[in-house]
Amino acid sequence: MRERIMRAAARPTNKAPAANFTGLVCTKKYSSGGAVAAARLARVLHAGRADQLAHACRRPGALTVLTGVGRSRRWAGKCRCCSRRHGRHPAGVKHWHGAAPDHMNGPPRHVRVERKGRSTTWLEPSGCGTT
Repeated sequence: MRERIMRAAARPTNKAPAANFTGLVCTKKYSSGGAVAAARLARVLHAGRADQLAHACRRPGALTVLTGVGRSRRWAGKCRCCSRRHGRHPAGVKHWHGAAPDHMNGPPRHVRVERKGRSTTWLEPSGCGTT
């Protein structure tokens, strides 16, 4: 198979589905998840105070916060801020991540890596203070 290189600017930025988020969240997919790819990679930008609904992933995944400050929480755990941090979410564990409210470093931008295939079950709002 021939290597295919694309500039990041050539990839479209899309609004994330409103049904799964509170506030504006945009994504830019970097891998198509085609037959050859074993994982999907996307950059995600949460506008100020935007949150994901709580969700559980059927497959493990990881994200790395590149800029700004985000928040995350495993459902039984404590809500915590994260900046320039790498995190993993195990398969089947209910969790949530989103923007830290009114933070001077701006909204979070992170890279998400997950195994290909539909893997997320969306649940209820996070209840972590901004929804």
